[in-house]
Amino acid sequence: SIRFAAPFDIILTRMQAAPALGIKYSGPIHCVQSMIKEEGVAVFYRGWTVFFTRVAPVFTVLMPLYEQVRCLFGLGYLD
Repeated sequence: SIRFAAPFDIILTRMQAAPALGIKYSGPIHCVQSMIKEEGVAVFYRGWTVFFTRVAPVFTVLMPLYEQVRCLFGLGYLD
């Protein structure tokens, strides 16, 4: 899922940082087109390691915790 979320995170980050960098995007599509034109398609996965490092610990804790809460309340999957 991180593979699919990373490009959207990159686009959001670029659009948020654009005013401080003096860049003006007319919208997300313009941002994507500019990024592809200037840096190529690989730009969407630049920083993937950092993004994964940020998200992985959350899911490492969240998923087992979620399962324990379900068991605590007696919620099964096919009940």
